[in-house]
Parts: sequence; C-alpha cells; structure tokens
Amino acid sequence: MVRLVDRPYAPLRAAPLKGSSTVASLPHGGVAVVLSAPVGCAAPGGCAGGGWYRLRYGRQEGYVRGAFLQAAQLVGVDLARRHERLIVVARRQQHVEVYQDGRLLLVAEATTGRPALATPLGRTSVSFIDRVHTMRSPWPKEHRFWYASADVEWAVQFRVGGWYLHDTRVRPWNGFGVGTDRSHQDPDGGWRIGSHGCVNMPDWAIRRIFGWARIGDAVFVLDA
Repeated sequence: MVRLVDRPYAPLRAAPLKGSSTVASLPHGGVAVVLSAPVGCAAPGGCAGGGWYRLRYGRQEGYVRGAFLQAAQLVGVDLARRHERLIVVARRQQHVEVYQDGRLLLVAEATTGRPALATPLGRTSVSFIDRVHTMRSPWPKEHRFWYASADVEWAVQFRVGGWYLHDTRVRPWNGFGVGTDRSHQDPDGGWRIGSHGCVNMPDWAIRRIFGWARIGDAVFVLDA
C-alpha cells in the first residue's frame, strides 16, 4: 500500500507513460493498493525516477510514478482474521480499512478528531446507519467547539453518543489523510483542523461503506 505525498494530486494514468490518458486523480494523502511495482523498485523511490507503480484507488486502476509515493501500512490485517466483517480507523495513519472474510475491501484516507476532541480509541460496532443525517452541535453557541447544524449525505454511527463515519462539505476533495487531524494548510490554500470527533471521509469511500455496512459490524479505532 502506498500514499501520495508532496503534491496536491497525481493523475492515475491508463498506461505507464507521461502523456497517457488520466483515469482518476490520486489526491494528496490518498492511499492506494499496489498491484505491481517496477522491476528493481522494492519500495517507492527505490529506483531512478521511482518507476511506474500500478495502483488501485477506489474502483479505478492505473499508473503513478513512485517518486510521488510513500510506503503506507495496513493496521487491521491481524484483526481481520478474527472478525468476519470489520472496519478499522487508523488514527496515526489517518485512513480507514474495511475487511470482509479476511479480505481487504477498501482503504481510504480520512480525517479524525482534532487533538482536543480526538476520536476515541477502542472497539465498538456499527449502531446506526442514516441517509441524509443532520449533525447538531452538543455544545451551546457560546462554546468554542460549537458548530452550526449541517446535513451529511452518508452517516454510519460507530459509537453511541454521536461518533460517525461521514462525508463532509467543509474539506476539499484532496483534504484528507496524514496530518489533517491537526492544524494544517490544505492543497486549496485553506487552513483547517481535525473534526469534532467523527471520522470525515471522501464521498467515494463513505458511499461504499454506507452500502456495505450492517448494524453490529465490528469497528476498531487504533493508534497503531
């Protein structure tokens, strides 16, 4: 698995050629599964120019130069052997992994809670799934953490009390991944910080989780 670094996005190309057509965009912080690596490149950047890596990002497959990639690690592999259906939120890596029958179904960048409102660690389960859900602030308007009520399209509750995996309109499409839980400047130039405790995800990823998830599915939030 690899992660895009040092650029707002990289074109996922149909062939390992600079001028080939683009099938999708791999965003900054985006995590992708390596399908094949160039000869002599055991890790991204391990050969001249980084070579071309064939990747799967979401439902798309294509090629990206290894010079723009960094090795990333799955943290839920061992847990997946013990749970038929599993969602893992990796706080340190700022990504989400989804497994079924021990097989990785999805890995996607995410943004968890800011340091003062960190997404709680531990094991829980999916307890509620909602299409178009209104997020309401539990704090009064004068509180520093107050936020205006807003609707999200896809909401999967993983901890009773208001912790969800959900989409968001307050982050750019390439504004998720490592470092986004803390104060940071996004590729669009805006300064942002982590969530109020929920797990923010890109639309393509939370839609797939929403369609797959069932009440009772195991969820682990880890700092591995």
